[in-house]
Amino acid sequence: MKKTISINLINRVLFVIILFCGDNVSYAQIAIVVNKENPVNNLSFQELQKIYLGEMTSFSRGNTIVLGVDADLKQKFITILLNWSELNYKKHWMKMIFSGESHVAPKELKRAEELNTFISQNRGSIAFIDITKVDKDLKILTIDGKEPGSKDYPLN
Repeated sequence: MKKTISINLINRVLFVIILFCGDNVSYAQIAIVVNKENPVNNLSFQELQKIYLGEMTSFSRGNTIVLGVDADLKQKFITILLNWSELNYKKHWMKMIFSGESHVAPKELKRAEELNTFISQNRGSIAFIDITKVDKDLKILTIDGKEPGSKDYPLN
């Protein structure tokens, strides 16, 4: 009887911990950011898909697109944007590089500070990042005219 009570108690405690703590990454609000000199203010969801698949390689004013990837949000972003696993995304980019369709794979950065610096130093760069970690010198894009945090924002 004591073991059953102990196991039930442990299960309840674990449930409460998971309920209140959860996985912080899954609750992050994704923002798409570009260099402040980039004239682009909005992208369609389809354009964003083409960018992260390497199918769209320059912005409207001719700046070559350089992809930044937030390591902590990568799986969430790829799942929302492409409905792919991280492995499928890696395979896609390996194929792009080895076939010569692309010369540069997305640059994965582990810290928000590195990602912010990368974007601010590369005029054609674009990245996804937790909105709470966006440097004030970067430009946050709308997607299909919707801002991060809005009800219909496609990257929620």
